[in-house]
Amino acid sequence: MKNLPRPEYPSPHPSETFEAHLAKVEQWERDMVSFRRSKPLLKRLRKGWLEGFAEFHLQVFGKATRYRKSQVQLEQERRMEHMERMAERMREWKLPPRPEREGNGTPLFES
Repeated sequence: MKNLPRPEYPSPHPSETFEAHLAKVEQWERDMVSFRRSKPLLKRLRKGWLEGFAEFHLQVFGKATRYRKSQVQLEQERRMEHMERMAERMREWKLPPRPEREGNGTPLFES
């Protein structure tokens, strides 16, 4: 597929109905999709968003970007690490056997 020209956004004509204009806009959206797919740079986006974007960015700006993780991601990672550390500690702790209760050894509640 060769590079297609960028489709022009349809400007509404005073005499046309809203539905007719909407049809034009939907057609424009479809044209934009094929226009975007025709771009060789953006074709790379299909092979994995981040890798493709990094390549695209390198070509456009000539230098790599730094991707900042969102606060949510950072928080999730922190929480996962914490859970792992706690699990590790739980495995390390060998709890001593319970000391016998004072008294005559009879259970408190008869079942």
